[in-house]
Parts: sequence; C-alpha cells; structure tokens
Amino acid sequence: MQKAFKTKLKSILKESFEGSFEKGGGKEHRFFHGMRVARFSEIIARKEKLKVDHDALFVAALFHDIGKIKAVVESGEIDYKSEGNKNHHLVSEQMFLEVLGKDAFDLLGKEFINKVISIIQETHIDLPTLLEVKAIQDADELDNFGYLQIWRTFTYDALANMSFSDALEWWKIEGKASRLKTLKSLWFETTKRIANNGFMRTNDFFVKLYKENSGIFN
Repeated sequence: MQKAFKTKLKSILKESFEGSFEKGGGKEHRFFHGMRVARFSEIIARKEKLKVDHDALFVAALFHDIGKIKAVVESGEIDYKSEGNKNHHLVSEQMFLEVLGKDAFDLLGKEFINKVISIIQETHIDLPTLLEVKAIQDADELDNFGYLQIWRTFTYDALANMSFSDALEWWKIEGKASRLKTLKSLWFETTKRIANNGFMRTNDFFVKLYKENSGIFN
C-alpha cells in the first residue's frame, strides 16, 4: 500500500473522531489510539515474522475501533456504557463505505474490505485463529502499559470527578493486578517484552507518587 494512501486513511480516521473525547484518554483519544495500534501491529508482525496480509493488518488495526463513532453522544463524549461502545466491533460494509467514502472504498476493493471487516469483528474473540487478530489484540493492550496508562488513568479520574488519591488507590488495589493478568494473556514475546517494560515504568511511577503523596521524598 502506497504511503500517500496510508496518509489518507489516517486523515479519514482523524476526521471520524474529530471533536470527540473520552474519560480514559481525553480529546480525540480514539484517533491517537488507532494510530498507535496500527504502528504497534506492524512492529509485532515484523519482529515476530508473522505471515500476514500487511495491508489488511494496517487498515484493520487503524480502524479497529471505528464502530465507536456510534457511541459518541451529543456532547462529543464516547459513552463507555452505550451499545455503540459495547458492540463497536460489529462493523459492516456500509459503515466502511460511509467512513472511507466511495473513492477509497473502491480503491481498496470489496474483497479487501470484507477481509478487514472479518479481522475487526474477531478482535473481541478470546481465542482467534487469524494472526492479524492476535497482532491487533496485543497491540491494543499496549495502550494500557507504560506512561500511556498513567495518562489514561489521570484523565479518567479528572473527567470523572475523582480525587488524586482515588487514582493512587486504583493502581494499588486494581490496576497493578489487572496489568499483571493481562501480561500473561498476550500472544507474542515481542509484546510481552514491551508491555513488561511499560509495566515496570508505570509501577515505579505510582510507587514514587504514592510516597510523595504521603510526604516521603526518597
């Protein structure tokens, strides 16, 4: 796939979520998340030498959350409790036609679009068979590790009117255990290595921040 066309697809994603925001990520988080997942997926596929359709992987990774446009409410917020959010993987040809526009849709071709749709629809399955899906599932989780996790935690707590102490307690009681559980469920060694490094940075940050909040500065 030509670089110029990839750039066009990225612009389409940005326009799709323009003006949106969410508690766990802030303004237009879903666009930036899609960009990262597309990049992470390419890294995983390359490092693991996966035999995948790289063009389909890129498009599916980039647009894997496009169904969340149905979860955007009047204020621009993506409502996590909405059916649109819960069923965001149930994309269709019609949705892609509306999002991409006829020119881009025709350039990609119906067969290719249906392959992308099949990949996206399987991203919610616990035991997928497609390597493209496994790469995207791992890439998707990387947003929950490292400094990205810290950003998402504090934007969520701030926008949900929670306290600073709430964020610290969340990591200590729930967040840390959740991330360790996720680490064990990742598919590829490349992802596990990146995620583990991210986890160590996150945990170190929260440990130090917890001490500072308690008046300890060493």
